[in-house]
Amino acid sequence: MDILSGAVPLMGDVRQNGSGPEVPRPQEDWPEVTPRPVPPLLDPMVQMDKPLPPLGKYLLGTAIALDTTHTGQVPDIDPKTATGQQARDYMTDRQARIWPGLTR
Repeated sequence: MDILSGAVPLMGDVRQNGSGPEVPRPQEDWPEVTPRPVPPLLDPMVQMDKPLPPLGKYLLGTAIALDTTHTGQVPDIDPKTATGQQARDYMTDRQARIWPGLTR
């Protein structure tokens, strides 16, 4: 018997309880799923009291450019000298303006 010829059913096609692709399992037979907890971040990815790394400066500058294009207002933050905390405050404020119903 050859699996590729179709003489032997594939594992996914036949189940012990008689269900298959055409007949789904009853919901009461579904397995219990318990997600594992997300581990906490040990260290912040950006130091809050230090200037942003090059990628952070670029991303903050891009967010400011996009914000300026949409609102016509230039925020009073310079991505070249901004600290991690200033960038976080700006992004949190920007997020609240874009999605006012979103909570942290």
